[in-house]
Amino acid sequence: MVAKSPFDPPDAPGTPNNNWLQSLTPCSFEWTPPASTGGKPITGYYIEKRERGGEWIKVNNYPTPNTSFTVQDLREGSRYEFRVIAVNEAGPGKPSKPTEPITAEAQRLKPDAPEPPKPDRITRDSVTLSWRPPRNDGGSKIKGYIIQKKGKGDKDWSDVNSTPVPVNVFKVPNLKEGDEYQFRVIAVNDVGPSDPSRPSNNILIEEQPNKPCMDLGGCA
Repeated sequence: MVAKSPFDPPDAPGTPNNNWLQSLTPCSFEWTPPASTGGKPITGYYIEKRERGGEWIKVNNYPTPNTSFTVQDLREGSRYEFRVIAVNEAGPGKPSKPTEPITAEAQRLKPDAPEPPKPDRITRDSVTLSWRPPRNDGGSKIKGYIIQKKGKGDKDWSDVNSTPVPVNVFKVPNLKEGDEYQFRVIAVNDVGPSDPSRPSNNILIEEQPNKPCMDLGGCA
């Protein structure tokens, strides 16, 4: 004969918070504790997920003591619902109401910084720069680049272009002949701007001959 606990399982917790729920994979959400604990403290929570048309599956093998959780290994493009079950000494309670269905999307981040820019052509009032794209675009296509300059002795960097340029070559105009400048580049995707690249070496603005063409196929 098994002794029955004199306490009841807890009530259902609050529905996982849709205001904080993210449709990214991994997916994070939070919830409120149940109104009644059944006479004993809550020892933790089970999280369950259900794919569209499927059955509820327990996500965590052991109750989490927190009121927030991150679900890993969701399939991108699949739709999911989530619910939470509180646990006390008497056992698990009733599940919360499920969340609204969400579609799992790959997490997107800001891109890494591009490579430092290098001068391809220098004239008495301009320099044409080129650079390599960032190694990691953050999971979102690079929309363009912002170029920044700083004169020798200046403290602050200033933007050369207000709108990101979609290519990795740019001619910086209106420079002062005989002055030295440094340049750096910022990559931009849908999430936002990257950290700036490392700055270029100091570049002296003066008329320089074109670099000789080494392309055996002919020069443009």
